[in-house]
Amino acid sequence: LAGTELSTELEPAEAEGKGVPAAEKQASWMVRLQAELQGWSEELRSLPRLPDPSQTTSSDDPLLQSLGREVALVSMLKTVVADDVTALLTVCKGDEKPTNALRDLIDSLLKKAVPQQWRKHYHVISSLRCSEWVTDFC
Repeated sequence: LAGTELSTELEPAEAEGKGVPAAEKQASWMVRLQAELQGWSEELRSLPRLPDPSQTTSSDDPLLQSLGREVALVSMLKTVVADDVTALLTVCKGDEKPTNALRDLIDSLLKKAVPQQWRKHYHVISSLRCSEWVTDFC
Protein backbone atom coordinates (compact mmCIF):
# COMPACT_ATOMS: atom_id res chain seq x y z
CA LEU A 1 0.00 0.00 0.00
CA ALA A 2 1.10 3.54 -0.61
CA GLY A 3 2.63 5.43 2.29
CA THR A 4 -0.29 7.86 2.47
CA GLU A 5 -2.95 5.17 2.83
CA LEU A 6 -4.02 3.84 6.17
CA SER A 7 -3.05 0.23 6.62
CA THR A 8 -3.64 -2.18 9.46
CA GLU A 9 -1.79 -4.94 7.65
CA LEU A 10 1.76 -5.87 8.56
CA GLU A 11 4.74 -5.73 6.28
CA PRO A 12 6.15 -9.21 5.49
CA ALA A 13 9.18 -8.68 7.74
CA GLU A 14 6.94 -7.66 10.64
CA ALA A 15 4.60 -10.62 10.15
CA GLU A 16 7.49 -13.07 10.52
CA GLY A 17 8.26 -11.91 14.07
CA LYS A 18 5.76 -14.19 15.78
CA GLY A 19 7.29 -13.62 19.23
CA VAL A 20 6.74 -9.86 18.98
CA PRO A 21 4.06 -8.45 21.32
CA ALA A 22 0.84 -7.30 19.63
CA ALA A 23 1.49 -3.64 20.53
CA GLU A 24 4.73 -3.72 18.54
CA LYS A 25 2.96 -5.20 15.49
CA GLN A 26 0.64 -2.18 15.24
CA ALA A 27 1.50 0.81 13.11
CA SER A 28 2.87 3.70 15.16
CA TRP A 29 -0.04 5.96 14.21
CA MET A 30 -2.43 3.30 15.46
CA VAL A 31 -0.70 3.04 18.84
CA ARG A 32 -0.83 6.84 19.30
CA LEU A 33 -4.46 6.99 18.19
CA GLN A 34 -5.44 4.15 20.51
CA ALA A 35 -3.89 5.92 23.51
CA GLU A 36 -5.73 9.13 22.67
CA LEU A 37 -9.02 7.28 22.11
CA GLN A 38 -8.74 5.52 25.47
CA GLY A 39 -8.36 8.90 27.19
CA TRP A 40 -11.40 10.25 25.36
CA SER A 41 -13.38 7.15 26.24
CA GLU A 42 -12.66 7.73 29.93
CA GLU A 43 -13.65 11.40 29.63
CA LEU A 44 -16.92 10.47 27.94
CA ARG A 45 -17.73 7.85 30.58
CA SER A 46 -17.13 10.41 33.33
CA LEU A 47 -19.81 12.73 31.94
CA PRO A 48 -22.91 12.95 34.14
CA ARG A 49 -26.08 11.33 32.88
CA LEU A 50 -28.26 13.84 31.09
CA PRO A 51 -31.90 14.32 32.10
CA ASP A 52 -34.60 12.90 29.89
CA PRO A 53 -35.38 15.61 27.31
CA SER A 54 -39.07 14.64 27.21
CA GLN A 55 -39.45 16.04 30.73
CA THR A 56 -38.60 19.56 29.58
CA THR A 57 -39.98 19.59 26.02
CA SER A 58 -43.52 18.88 27.19
CA SER A 59 -43.50 22.09 29.22
CA ASP A 60 -45.37 25.23 28.15
CA ASP A 61 -42.35 27.34 29.09
CA PRO A 62 -40.40 28.25 25.91
CA LEU A 63 -37.14 28.41 27.85
CA LEU A 64 -37.58 24.85 29.13
CA GLN A 65 -38.51 23.69 25.65
CA SER A 66 -35.34 25.25 24.24
CA LEU A 67 -33.21 23.67 26.97
CA GLY A 68 -34.90 20.34 26.29
CA ARG A 69 -33.91 20.53 22.64
CA GLU A 70 -30.31 21.33 23.65
CA VAL A 71 -30.23 18.40 26.06
CA ALA A 72 -31.55 16.08 23.33
CA LEU A 73 -28.90 17.32 20.88
CA VAL A 74 -26.04 16.93 23.37
CA SER A 75 -27.30 13.50 24.39
CA MET A 76 -27.43 12.37 20.76
CA LEU A 77 -23.96 13.78 20.02
CA LYS A 78 -22.52 12.15 23.13
CA THR A 79 -23.86 8.80 21.92
CA VAL A 80 -22.44 9.32 18.41
CA VAL A 81 -18.99 10.31 19.71
CA ALA A 82 -18.89 7.49 22.27
CA ASP A 83 -19.96 4.92 19.65
CA ASP A 84 -17.32 6.21 17.21
CA VAL A 85 -14.60 6.12 19.86
CA THR A 86 -15.58 2.56 20.83
CA ALA A 87 -15.59 1.43 17.19
CA LEU A 88 -12.20 3.03 16.56
CA LEU A 89 -10.76 1.37 19.65
CA THR A 90 -11.83 -2.05 18.36
CA VAL A 91 -10.13 -1.28 15.04
CA CYS A 92 -6.95 -0.13 16.79
CA LYS A 93 -6.91 -3.30 18.88
CA GLY A 94 -7.23 -5.36 15.71
CA ASP A 95 -10.58 -6.88 16.69
CA GLU A 96 -12.35 -5.49 13.60
CA LYS A 97 -11.43 -4.21 10.17
CA PRO A 98 -12.16 -0.53 9.48
CA THR A 99 -15.16 0.44 7.39
CA ASN A 100 -15.02 3.39 5.01
CA ALA A 101 -16.75 5.56 7.61
CA LEU A 102 -14.18 4.57 10.24
CA ARG A 103 -11.36 5.24 7.76
CA ASP A 104 -12.76 8.75 7.28
CA LEU A 105 -12.81 9.21 11.06
CA ILE A 106 -9.24 7.94 11.37
CA ASP A 107 -8.12 10.25 8.58
CA SER A 108 -9.65 13.27 10.34
CA LEU A 109 -8.20 12.30 13.71
CA LEU A 110 -4.72 11.74 12.31
CA LYS A 111 -4.90 15.26 10.86
CA LYS A 112 -5.96 16.46 14.35
CA ALA A 113 -9.19 17.75 12.81
CA VAL A 114 -12.66 17.39 14.29
CA PRO A 115 -14.58 14.81 12.22
CA GLN A 116 -17.38 16.30 10.13
CA GLN A 117 -20.09 14.12 11.71
CA TRP A 118 -19.16 15.49 15.15
CA ARG A 119 -18.75 19.09 14.01
CA LYS A 120 -22.10 19.40 12.25
CA HIS A 121 -24.01 19.37 15.58
CA TYR A 122 -21.50 21.23 17.76
CA HIS A 123 -20.07 24.13 15.81
CA VAL A 124 -16.60 25.41 16.63
CA ILE A 125 -13.89 27.32 14.82
CA SER A 126 -12.18 25.27 12.12
CA SER A 127 -8.71 25.69 13.64
CA LEU A 128 -9.72 23.87 16.85
CA ARG A 129 -7.87 20.56 17.25
CA CYS A 130 -9.87 17.42 17.90
CA SER A 131 -8.37 16.86 21.35
CA GLU A 132 -9.41 20.40 22.31
CA TRP A 133 -12.89 19.79 20.91
CA VAL A 134 -13.33 16.62 22.98
CA THR A 135 -12.09 18.38 26.14
CA ASP A 136 -14.50 21.27 25.48
CA PHE A 137 -17.37 18.88 24.77
CA CYS A 138 -16.75 16.84 27.89
